[in-house]
Amino acid sequence: MDQIFTHNRIAAFGDRAAAPEPAQTALAREVYRHAISKLDVSHEQPNQWVAHLVVPADVGGFTIREVGLLTDAGELYAVANCAAIEKPVTGINVNLQFRLAVSETASIELKVSTGDGLFLRQDANLNDLENVNAARKALKIENVGNFLAVEANGGRHSSGNHMIAIDWGEDSKLYATVDLKDAGEIFTSQNPPTAAQTGAYPRTGGNLDENASITAISSDMQGNNGDFLYTPMYRTTLKGRGGDQDFKDGASFFMRLVEHIGTLAYGELVFDGFGSINSFVFDQNGSFHANDNIYAGQSWLAGDGNVYGSALGGYLSTWLNSQLGAVNQNIANQINNVRNWTYGSFVNGMRLGAYRDQTSIKDSGGPFTLGSGEMIVGLDNMRSSDVANTYWKVRALLYLINGQWVQAGSL
Repeated sequence: MDQIFTHNRIAAFGDRAAAPEPAQTALAREVYRHAISKLDVSHEQPNQWVAHLVVPADVGGFTIREVGLLTDAGELYAVANCAAIEKPVTGINVNLQFRLAVSETASIELKVSTGDGLFLRQDANLNDLENVNAARKALKIENVGNFLAVEANGGRHSSGNHMIAIDWGEDSKLYATVDLKDAGEIFTSQNPPTAAQTGAYPRTGGNLDENASITAISSDMQGNNGDFLYTPMYRTTLKGRGGDQDFKDGASFFMRLVEHIGTLAYGELVFDGFGSINSFVFDQNGSFHANDNIYAGQSWLAGDGNVYGSALGGYLSTWLNSQLGAVNQNIANQINNVRNWTYGSFVNGMRLGAYRDQTSIKDSGGPFTLGSGEMIVGLDNMRSSDVANTYWKVRALLYLINGQWVQAGSL
């Protein structure tokens, strides 16, 4: 008659073993009852069937010395004793094989039942599934490419060459093991890698390695004559401070490359914030442009072209004015000296003296002699037709020397 077995019984005695009796209907002292993991016919002995029994790791605190099998009606069907097996509460599973010789195995229905369906062996890691594909479909994991890799104790890689296992760490992160070697942390959307783990520069700041560089490349740009094209900028910002211009998150200082198509290309440094926007330009021709003063130590070049420096004692314009003023005064003094010397040594002016009447020819009785520096400037014939009655008009030539009028000598 067919039998269906439902449970194995495990008895625990201190140090006393129980001898099996044919008429026995119960174990000497039952301490634990658990479902049979698997029941099959022995491959070595066709007239034996084997019940596989497992005591889980979390059950214990007793010593196993007696084992019994029950039918589906709860009757003790077979009983046997065994060497004492200490079963602690934690640490290990205990696996037992109960072998039973029968006259004809075909008369026994090899089923293991809990009363509500068949079950699998805990220690088999799903290897005792009769239809793996059907089980995967029922578990909705039929599309998982490497199902073995997610088994409780790991599984083979799809190549069959490596054993892979994953574990959930105490830090709530996944970890992988390959061929019993730690392969490290598994990154997910909930556990993304850090910049240091990928060799990237952290968003929150840090130091670049020596000889490292940063390159920002703009996308391909096209434009028409007169258009402005801008590269990405490198920008540093005082968050929440002075952001009252183009950038509202804070005052900014940035650099970028600008092309004014058809006109000029230049590198630009821009200050933007605290009420002003100013740029500093290095153009393709080597020129430097600034909106205001350029400082070097205690000196500067002003936006209006003036220069200030301690060597000048102030502004260049003031220094030049003082220097030119001294030169101008010196020149004026020289000119004045020359003028004074010239005024005292040379003729500064000329004029004719007062009129003098020279006697007529008749009165003189012949030729007459003019005085020093005198010259005839006219004659008066007294309205007479007689030349002998004529008077000569004479005036002396006067020179102005050193402020004095002096009559000229002989002409």
